[in-house]
Amino acid sequence: MDTKKFDELYKELKGLIAKGDEAKVKSFLVEHFEEFPKEMQDNLIMLFFEESLSKIVGGQDQAVADFQQQGLAAIKDMEATKKGLEDKLKALEVKESLQASDN
Repeated sequence: MDTKKFDELYKELKGLIAKGDEAKVKSFLVEHFEEFPKEMQDNLIMLFFEESLSKIVGGQDQAVADFQQQGLAAIKDMEATKKGLEDKLKALEVKESLQASDN
């Protein structure tokens, strides 16, 4: 992108931001999205994604946090169960090995 074009876009964007009209700023960013450098496009994508996600989740922050906690607890329980099964399997292997060596 040529610097002059970017400077013009940036100046126009700053003017919209100064006016405080968020809807016009978003509209401008969407309309001129492809005119911005790739790195800025990537940042805009992330900002739009985060905004959309927070709108979807809305007041469900606590529900999401609870779900995450339950998931972590389930993973810990599964890890403990796996460890217990692995320990039992090792004990059986040792027992079988001892029995085989006795014969």
